[in-house]
Amino acid sequence: MNKLQAILAKYARVELVPLGPEAPPLEKSQLQADLKGIVSGNDGLLAVCLVMIVGLFILQLWIAMSYISQLQVIASIIAAFGVSAAILIRRMMSLWRARVATRVLLALIPILSESNLQTVVNEFVKGVKI
Repeated sequence: MNKLQAILAKYARVELVPLGPEAPPLEKSQLQADLKGIVSGNDGLLAVCLVMIVGLFILQLWIAMSYISQLQVIASIIAAFGVSAAILIRRMMSLWRARVATRVLLALIPILSESNLQTVVNEFVKGVKI
């Protein structure tokens, strides 16, 4: 479970049957502060992933030029770069999805009433893939 899902689960009121006293109302300011923390963390991780992809690409080019006469080495370097880049790109895609979802929620907080915002948070917790 990523950070966004954990924070949204903390604020959600998803119950099939009420089991006790009603949960306290949604605190918009606290939710907004928590989401801003996620945005800053995700932006940093996206930058790190991007730097790692560029660094891997530069390293691949340097090794390919250094071992230009050894085709087996170049082939293995290209394969290793492809696997590493695919893993980093997949991680970047999940970070980007979380970033977009977080920014959408941040944009909706000032606009929506507490009950509507509660509904949106509940729907994110129940079914939105982040």
